[in-house]
Amino acid sequence: MKKIALIFPGYGSQYVGMGKDLYDEYRTMQELFEEAYSCQNLNFVKLCFASSDQDLAEIVNAFQSIFLLCCALFNLLKELGVNPDVVTGQGIGYFASLFAGGSITLPDGLYLLNKLATFYEKILDNENLGMIEVSEISRIELEKIVEKFADDNKLAIAVFKSKNDFLVGGYKEQLNKLEDFLEKIEGVEISEAPTEVGLYSDLMEEAAKQLQVYLEKVDFKDVETPVIVAGRTGFLTTGQEIKDDLIESLTRPFDWDQVLDELKEYDVIIEVGPRSKLSDVVKKYYPEKIVLTFGNKADVERIKKLFGAEQNSE
Repeated sequence: MKKIALIFPGYGSQYVGMGKDLYDEYRTMQELFEEAYSCQNLNFVKLCFASSDQDLAEIVNAFQSIFLLCCALFNLLKELGVNPDVVTGQGIGYFASLFAGGSITLPDGLYLLNKLATFYEKILDNENLGMIEVSEISRIELEKIVEKFADDNKLAIAVFKSKNDFLVGGYKEQLNKLEDFLEKIEGVEISEAPTEVGLYSDLMEEAAKQLQVYLEKVDFKDVETPVIVAGRTGFLTTGQEIKDDLIESLTRPFDWDQVLDELKEYDVIIEVGPRSKLSDVVKKYYPEKIVLTFGNKADVERIKKLFGAEQNSE
């Protein structure tokens, strides 16, 4: 029996029309959209399928919509007979992994993401912050360089996307100095990145403090499926562990590279979300593994073919 890992993408995976072909066909998908509407009084059908890219990209809309679609896709995947051995997520995709793991409900996830988006938006509105993607440089070298320009935690590596690809966030003054320095290093690639992905550093401290109050209103259950958490080794399995770690996770770097290393134990890795954001990196790490996406009708057929054949061989 193949060991299965599910990974859920975060901000940036959204697009207008995401999941519509599956929503039109599967009642499982429709049921979660209806539940989400009853919880938030927000027309997610219109937002996901008939809004504008600009509207959908707004933090509060994107956070909730990505979470909802990932949860609906997960339920459909289960209906197709796919039962994961472990789940994980990048950025806000972590909340979808908690739903898939059985720790939080759809209403609780929407509730927390609505609050987090509101608090995070205020930080971005009030501070002169930015983010850049830096690639083709080693982790150790970039950490040393960022430390030189941090100036009392005004700059930090927010996301370790892979072994040589990173997101650095902070105040624009410090970012500009860092960028000028990096441009002089041969081979290093630099590009602008959206701060909506998450600053994952002390810069998120105020949002984390505000969210802490609302965590007390959520019942975090022990998981049915283990959850891999970025920045921690091993699994989180109890509701109390997950609750305690959630606030801390907002203020520490999101180490997706570490998560990728932990996926080495699994034979099939499925990215469950609007569109492929993580699969290409996973394939580079593990060319020998089966790496799939699950977000549209064509993906359903591939899943049926793979797992149908596996069940027939048992």
